[in-house]
This record gives sequence, structure tokens and C-alpha cells, in this order.
Amino acid sequence: MIKTLEITASFLIDEKKERMVFRFFEILPGLVSLLTLFFAFFFSFLKPVWLAIFIIIFSLYWCLRTFYLTFLQILSFFKIKKNLQTDWQKKIEIFPESKNIYHLVILAVYHEDEFILQRTLNSILDSHFPKEKIIVLITFEEKERERNEKTKKILEKIFEKKFPYLFFNFHKLKEDEIAGRGSNINSALEFAKKEILPRLKIPEENILCSNFDSDTVVFPHYFNVLTYAYLKENNYKRAFQPIPIYNNNILSTSFLARLCAFCSSFWQMMQQEKGEDFATFSSHAVSLRVLNEIGGYPKNVVPDDSHLFWKALLFYNGDFKVVPLNYPVSMDVVAGENLVSSLKSLYSQQKRWAWGVSEFPFVAFQLRKNKKIPFLKKIFYFFSLFEAFWSWATASLLIFFLGWLPLIFGGQEFNETILAFNLPNLTRGLMTLATVGMFASGIINFSFLTSPFSKTKIPLFLKIKNFFQWFFLPVVLIVFGCFPALDAQIRLMFGKTLHFKATEKYYVG
Repeated sequence: MIKTLEITASFLIDEKKERMVFRFFEILPGLVSLLTLFFAFFFSFLKPVWLAIFIIIFSLYWCLRTFYLTFLQILSFFKIKKNLQTDWQKKIEIFPESKNIYHLVILAVYHEDEFILQRTLNSILDSHFPKEKIIVLITFEEKERERNEKTKKILEKIFEKKFPYLFFNFHKLKEDEIAGRGSNINSALEFAKKEILPRLKIPEENILCSNFDSDTVVFPHYFNVLTYAYLKENNYKRAFQPIPIYNNNILSTSFLARLCAFCSSFWQMMQQEKGEDFATFSSHAVSLRVLNEIGGYPKNVVPDDSHLFWKALLFYNGDFKVVPLNYPVSMDVVAGENLVSSLKSLYSQQKRWAWGVSEFPFVAFQLRKNKKIPFLKKIFYFFSLFEAFWSWATASLLIFFLGWLPLIFGGQEFNETILAFNLPNLTRGLMTLATVGMFASGIINFSFLTSPFSKTKIPLFLKIKNFFQWFFLPVVLIVFGCFPALDAQIRLMFGKTLHFKATEKYYVG
């Protein structure tokens, strides 16, 4: 089973028929997205009435969907707020077995500054969980050995006596791996199995592995919340997802980068409330037993976080899910030394996230071969994943531009109809109603910049500015949403790959 699940791209398949099937699934998302945009333009000439009717239906659908997603976002916000005020230390006492739970924290590092890692380690030290039950493993890339050795020595000097279990690993890239977080974490897991766990003699089902980006700052009760969720589920075949809030370097970033970051946070909040099909994202946690059984993280895949979910789901024949924690972790926003470098890094990050579309052919191909997952469940996963990437690439372009196409290209005959006269007013009215979601996001965004959500003291003028930045949402959704998504889908369509690129995160001072 594990060997079959290592097939993550068409070029890895020897059998021609199977390779063509996988290749079809690689082409499908980009092809459908491009055809959608092409036919929208094409029908504005030939069938403007048909297109106008489609525009009204599509706008109504997205207006209703916006109300639904906004409701989920607000619901999630109040859950997070409540969870931040809960005494989780007391709450986990109802489980006597909570005393047996250990946390393995893996920090995957490329060449981040020691300042970033110090901040992360200090947040773990400040957490309300026994430090003798937290194992910290920092895994560096061998490629940056000289720089990382200096960082290692600084961290050892500061934290060696503060953490009972603090370990360091260097990942040397193998021939069958690509540079990225997944292969680095796998190296750390191998190190833990050989050098750490035999000494501690802890059952693997009692170890929860939090795989963090190096900039992840935990809130005080993170490990208690995670312990509670794991014991409450009473099933090790689970992953656990906190809400990423991008507050760490908020004072050093452009408003476009901040807006993209908060959009990502809000999408995760909505997904956690939906619950059925959301995958692991960025910093997350999973039982060490799961990682051992499924063969760890992918070694040749860029979106290693989401791939973990799909790999586990397929390995356990559908008996795997992500449990929402409704509890935040704080992370960094993309930031360069100037606006141009920031925007380049932002686009690069969004394209890397959009490269999650490469999961679609993997999932579709593997669902086809898996006979144990119920058919209706397969259909749900297939269309849910496909629709997510189709919407990502096309929805904003259709919403903000489609309404004008019949009026521009429909000709005099169409422009003289009642439908043509009312079309702009109808679409404008529906989109105006949908702005309730934008205002809700602005208010929640304002709250996220205050205590207890933010550990950084943020000036009032920046909070107010952040509220009004949401008027630029259409620009962000198209330039840093649709365009990188189309970029990724077209790249996949033509059989190209995407290599992992560390995101630039700059700090003032």
C-alpha cells in the first residue's frame, strides 16, 4: 500500500495505460479552468443572453455562498475566543491518561535567523504544559550547514538547560528527494526513532508530533488543547489543525501581504467549521503512530502538509480525518526588504500554495484504485477537491469581469433588451449584498490585532488601516488568487514541476 501511495506524478509510472490515466487527471483542472474562461468570453459574442442568465445564477450562488461562509467564519471566531479564555490545564484532568501524553515538536529549518527560532522556542517554554513531556527537535538543511551550525550553537547556549529534551538534526538531501519541508521532517523522524525514542521508551501512540514551520509561535494552552482533542477523539487515526494567524511580523509587511495572510486565516476558519474535507495545512499535529504506519511525509512533493492528509486517508481506506482545534498559532507574513521583493515573494508563496492542485491527480488516481472506500465518499472527495481548485482559478475573474462581457461584446440587439438593461444592476446588487462578508472579515481582522490574539502591540492607526484594506480584496483575489492558481494549473497541465522555495520574511529592526 505504501509503495502505491508513493506514486505522486505521471512520470513515476512505468505502465503506459496507468500513466495516461494519471496524466489525464493532471491535465483536467487546468483544462476546465481555461475552457471556463474561454467560453465565458466566447459566449459573450455568440449567446449573450445565455451568458447573462449564467451570470445572474452564478452571482446569486456566490452571494448565498458568501453568507454561508461568513456565518462559519463568525462561528469559528467565537469558538477561538472562547478557547483562548478556557483553562485547558484543568480540562485535560478529566482524562487520567493525559499524564502519559508526550509532544514531539519538529521545527523544520532552511536558513532562518536564530531570532525567529528563539521566538518559537520561547513560546514553547511559556506554554502551560510540563516541559519534561515536550521533546523539541530542530532539523536543519545540510545544504546550509555553515550558517545553521552557528544558529545551532546560539540556540544550544540559550536553551540547552531550559528544555529537558532539545535535539538537533541535519538533513542531507537524498537522490529520490526534493528539497522541502517534507523530506526534512522525514529525516527528523528517522533521527527521533534512532536517537531519541529508544532512550525514552514511550509508546508511539502516546506521542503527538507537532510539525511546525520555524516561525510558528504557540499560544499558552496549545499543547493542552491538542492533548484534550486527541484523548477526546479516542482514535489515533486523526490529524489536528490549529488556526494560523499571521501576526508575528505584522509591522514589517505591506498591506497586500497582510490581506492575503488574513484571507488564508479566514479560509482555514471556514474550513474548520465545514469539517468534512479540509486537509492539514502548514503547522499541524498528528500521532507518531500514524506517521510510522503510513511511511512519513512525502519526500518528493511540494505541498507536503495537505499530502499527508490524503496519503493517510487513502492508507486507512477513508478512516482518517482532520480534527479542528479552533485554537490559534501565530506565524509570519511574507515580507521583503522593499515592496517589489515583497510582492514577488507573495506571488511565489501563493503559487506554491496553489500547487496543491497537484494533489488532485494523485487523489483521483488513488481513489480509482482503492476498492475499500465507499463509492459515494470517493465522488465527494473527487468533486470537492476539483471544485476548490476550479473556484480558486476562475471564480473571482468571473464575478468581477463576467458581468460586463455581454454588454461589451453582445451587440446592439442584446444591448436593447430589458435583460441587458437590468444585468449590471442585478449583479451589482448581489455583489453589494455579498460585501457583508468583507465587513465581517474586516471586523474580525481588527480583533485579531488585539489581545489575546496578538502578542505584538499594534498601533491603533494600523488596526484602522487594516480594516479599510479589505476594500482592495477584489484586486488581491485576482492578482494573488486567480493568477497564481492558473499559473500552477497550467504548469501541471503541461507536465512541469514546481520546486520548493523558502518564503522571504523580513523584519524591521
